[in-house]
Amino acid sequence: DLKQALAALRNEKYSKAKEHLLGAAEEGNVEAMFQLGLAHRDGGFGFSKDLQKAAMWLRKAAEFGYGPAMAVFARMFKDGKG
Repeated sequence: DLKQALAALRNEKYSKAKEHLLGAAEEGNVEAMFQLGLAHRDGGFGFSKDLQKAAMWLRKAAEFGYGPAMAVFARMFKDGKG
């Protein structure tokens, strides 16, 4: 659940946040996909920096028509990252 993931991030419970974000993304939540993409793009919050994973999650959210993901994914593609 995305709300639980964001609450866990605010409370610095990163392993719980990862678990909830991944679950929500796998259930089709585009905001969770977007947040996973950003987390992997930037590293931090208990996520390793991984541009391939970032691009994968951002692309998935973009394919659902999620505008912010489209913009970030396009920038990564333009810059040759991921």
